[in-house]
Amino acid sequence: MIWLWIWGIVTAIALVVEFLTADLITIWFAAGGLVTLLVVALVPDLALIWQLVIFVAVSVILLVCTRKICLKLLSNDNAKTNTDALIGTRFVVKDVQENYTYHKINGTSWRVYAVEGEQLEVGAEFEICSVSGNKLIAKKINKDK
Repeated sequence: MIWLWIWGIVTAIALVVEFLTADLITIWFAAGGLVTLLVVALVPDLALIWQLVIFVAVSVILLVCTRKICLKLLSNDNAKTNTDALIGTRFVVKDVQENYTYHKINGTSWRVYAVEGEQLEVGAEFEICSVSGNKLIAKKINKDK
C-alpha cells in the first residue's frame, strides 16, 4: 500500500515540475509514475526492482517516441513577428535619394538600403532580406531566373 503513495507522490512531483517549467522535461516521468502506480495497484506484491524497471522503461519509451513530435506541435517558431514579418516583402523602387529609398509597409515608412554591392534603381523590383536597426536591407530580384 505504501508504494501506491510513493508512486502517487512521484507522479505529482513530476507534474508540478512540468507545470512550473513547461518545457516537456518531466511529463514523461509523470506518465511513467502513473503507469507504475496503476501496475502496483493491480499487483500489490510486485518487487521494487520491477516497479523501477516499469517506471524507467515507460518514461524512456515515451521520451524517445514522442518528445520530438510534441515539441514540433508546441513550437511557435514559425510565426514571424514585428520586423521579422517584413523579410520577404517585395516592392518596386519609385525614387532614390542618395543611396536609399523610402518604402511604406503597413502604414509605416521605412528607409531601405540595397545590400552591399548593389544599387537601388528606379523601377527595379527588390525584396527585403534583413533588418538592421530601423533600416531595411533589400536585394534586387533578378527576373532572368
